[in-house]
Amino acid sequence: MTIRGDSKKPNALLYKEHLPGHVHSKPVPEGAAPVETSAQRPGLRSWVRFSESAASTAEPPPFSAPRGATLQPPSAVPPSSIATPAAPHHSFFAPTLTSLLLRIRQHLENLPQRLLDLNPSRREAICHYLDFLAGSAPIAPNAGRPALNATERLRTWIDWRHLSPSHQRALAVFFEEVGLIQLAQAILLKAWSDRGIRKWKRDDLLDLNSALHLALRPQVPMDRDGWQVTRPNLYSWFKLPHELQESLWAEFSSWRILDEGPDLLIGLIESTRQTWPERARASGFDERLYTALWNHTPDSGSPSILTPRKRSGFSPTLRDGALVRSGPSQCSWFGYESNAFSLFIGELSLLWWGPSAPACWSVGSGLEVPLTSQLSLNIPTTGKPLVGQRIQEMEACDIAWVQEEAVIRGHHRSIEAQTFREAADSNPALKRLRTGGTSCGHLQACVSMTKLRPGGLLWWLRQEPLHASDGSEALQFLLDRGKLVAEWDFSGLTLGFPQNSPKPVLPRYLYLFERETDVQKKLDHHPRRVWIRGQLKSQIEIQPLLEESLKTLNFDSEGLSKSVSEDSKAPKKSWQILVQQHPLPQREWADHWPETSENQELEEVQELKRHSQPLASFANIRRGIAIASPSAPASAPWPARKPSPRGFVIRPHFDGKTRSLKTEGLPAPGSIRSNASALVQDTDCFTLFVADEALVAPLRFFLESELVRTWLDHKAARKNHRWVLKEQDLRILPIPERLLDEASPNPKSLEASFALPLPGKWEKLAADLAIAPQKVREELQRLETEGRDHPLDTSGGKTSIRIRSAVYVRASRVLQDLKAAQAQMAHFILPEGKILWKELIGTLSPQDFVPISVHPLLTIRGQMPLQTPITHLSTVKAPQGILMATEAGHQLGLEIPNRLLMEILWDQIQALDRPTWSEIVEYVRAPRRLETLEARAADLLRIQGEHQNLIQHLSGILLDTLPALIEAQ
Repeated sequence: MTIRGDSKKPNALLYKEHLPGHVHSKPVPEGAAPVETSAQRPGLRSWVRFSESAASTAEPPPFSAPRGATLQPPSAVPPSSIATPAAPHHSFFAPTLTSLLLRIRQHLENLPQRLLDLNPSRREAICHYLDFLAGSAPIAPNAGRPALNATERLRTWIDWRHLSPSHQRALAVFFEEVGLIQLAQAILLKAWSDRGIRKWKRDDLLDLNSALHLALRPQVPMDRDGWQVTRPNLYSWFKLPHELQESLWAEFSSWRILDEGPDLLIGLIESTRQTWPERARASGFDERLYTALWNHTPDSGSPSILTPRKRSGFSPTLRDGALVRSGPSQCSWFGYESNAFSLFIGELSLLWWGPSAPACWSVGSGLEVPLTSQLSLNIPTTGKPLVGQRIQEMEACDIAWVQEEAVIRGHHRSIEAQTFREAADSNPALKRLRTGGTSCGHLQACVSMTKLRPGGLLWWLRQEPLHASDGSEALQFLLDRGKLVAEWDFSGLTLGFPQNSPKPVLPRYLYLFERETDVQKKLDHHPRRVWIRGQLKSQIEIQPLLEESLKTLNFDSEGLSKSVSEDSKAPKKSWQILVQQHPLPQREWADHWPETSENQELEEVQELKRHSQPLASFANIRRGIAIASPSAPASAPWPARKPSPRGFVIRPHFDGKTRSLKTEGLPAPGSIRSNASALVQDTDCFTLFVADEALVAPLRFFLESELVRTWLDHKAARKNHRWVLKEQDLRILPIPERLLDEASPNPKSLEASFALPLPGKWEKLAADLAIAPQKVREELQRLETEGRDHPLDTSGGKTSIRIRSAVYVRASRVLQDLKAAQAQMAHFILPEGKILWKELIGTLSPQDFVPISVHPLLTIRGQMPLQTPITHLSTVKAPQGILMATEAGHQLGLEIPNRLLMEILWDQIQALDRPTWSEIVEYVRAPRRLETLEARAADLLRIQGEHQNLIQHLSGILLDTLPALIEAQ
């Protein structure tokens, strides 16, 4: 709010006792309770107080409040009634004003020709404003006729018979706004008079605009123009007729407005207005939201001793001055209003406490401000600078606000979209930022960011989430000049009560940016994301919800954002607040802006944490590979008595598309040469030890699951799409308590534990997991779909979760054994089914082989020196065999008519590095009986196929039963 009395002229009309802080400095009558002003009750609608004057004995006119109504004094108002939605002015004050407004509107509708007597510029301005209210382009002339001038267009407007319903509504709205401005000025002058600032006179009603102008003129500085509400404008031409002057004087003389704040003026206008333009009815948000945001903005109070300067704010969307009224009084404002009526109402609310210097406000969208990157070369002109010039020159604001209740894009077909396109295209800097999905709010946020000083904050209220494909150039502009401190998602919140006001209570999305000049801080900053879900059951829950959701941020002395403990976000009442420090740094947000679908994943992450224990509570985690051996020193990470299988290695894995954790068993103590140390460091992996061996298999497969991948995606930092894991990330990783109970009832004990048997026939089914997992999976699917009606579930469905959890643990152990067997078979057969004959023939005894030189199925063609290296090896098809040659040109051919024998010999010869003929005869072995080796290969292929089939079904069981580990009991 603009500080009053900042002019060098003496303030003859404003006294100290009339300032907001001194309204109640006068003595309070003995026995009366202290009166609380509207300024002391932020976020609540003011309670209107007015009383009949003792000197007034005239009979009230027909439009006055009902006679006989008893109005209690302020001290008699019970405290509990302060929060009552229906205030007395709705039942007493508003009906009288509504009747006066109706008479003013009827007077204008009966004499619309008065608009034609105005000067050309004002007629043109009224035509443009009527087009805006109608939401259409200017009224087009008939075919073949030239464009209409202002007089002809206005004559078309006032001819009611030829207007469409939308144009008739626009004209009615304009006439009603003319009357509202007159009533608002009268209420303001009457409030000044009741507080002793300026005396209320009957002559004021002859020209309310002139009376207000004369009262404000001593407060206007020499280099400034006056308040725009008193300057020639769309409404200043109207003067009240004599009969309306008499009625208004009679009504207002019987009322006294003492200690109410500017909320009274705004509330009366909203309750009195009958005709609303569709685009202005839901302008702005609930003022309780503004109050909460101000309370959680750093330095929202008076300037400190170390910073004596006045704080300043900027907003291209002031919204009837609601931002100013809810904010600190010691703050000067620069900004724009979307239309003249909202601007004038905002100015009148600023003047409620008394005359003051005019605010730097103007009509517009904020896109009129050029985004300059260098000093201007224009020579400053003499005379008073215009308001628009003052707004353009201001680039040291402390806070900025952008409100986007309705998203307006250039491709929309509306008068707002057309105005947006014209304003953006006329500004070269903004034209470069406007892409296909850029909205008006994007460009307003860019303009607001340029108005901030380093460390300044930008609040951005939106009804749609920000997305990388919408306004990418504008988002990059914002991230290049500041950092995104936090974002709030209220889209998962529903209202369980009817709304009394057309204004939305909360925005669906809220963003907080901070102006930052340090490039490295911007790039390394991790924004905070807050997601609110649930339901508001009554109006009284709005304030606690806002307080709780905004407490997820706190600020240090420099105004920079800091993280807060996530333990402070416990769910309350009917809503829940989820907080995430996003793992992606801001340098990657422009290209990978988070999707709203991540909110569902965040909910799953919080559900996992709710019924889990951190991994560090029962496991020992160390960076690198720890090899436990009997000779390990005392400083080893785990006091193992023998080469213990109670642990495994964890590695982050990235296949180019998906991030995941991969686990592997600990290497044997003798597989790595470690001299005197039992710890081999590897910074890319971690070693995990547990007390109970029964925990190893369930833990390994759970850490490789999708739940853990989602958790780390939301908790672990990322660089180049890969996880940058820290030991703390694994220590706090949640492990479901149900998994621990089923795998090891006492996971911290060194003694082995035993699982309890499953109820009914499930114990027998679980025992067949190693041979018939398909049958178990089918029964699990029936259990999930049929629930208590399942014939094998004798407990009526109560043990379904426990059964699936136990099956998960047992299936993981069977799967681990199968994968261990597969790992042993990998020495003889590749995953794609190719036999490694060199390894397989090593399983036969030496009596089963003969040298290739005497094998009956082999024929040797040619001669070759025994000790000359063979430099060329290849296979030939006709005749089938192997061709060998030396560098000197010696050649030798082996004719092998049997295909199997050909594969066996070629596999062995290929493994030799530049062999000689004598080495081939010595090391290459040919089986005496091919049937024996072929039978072993067939057995391996069959076992591998069976194992792969079992692994596929067991993996499906783990995937089906995984939700049971975090499912609510």
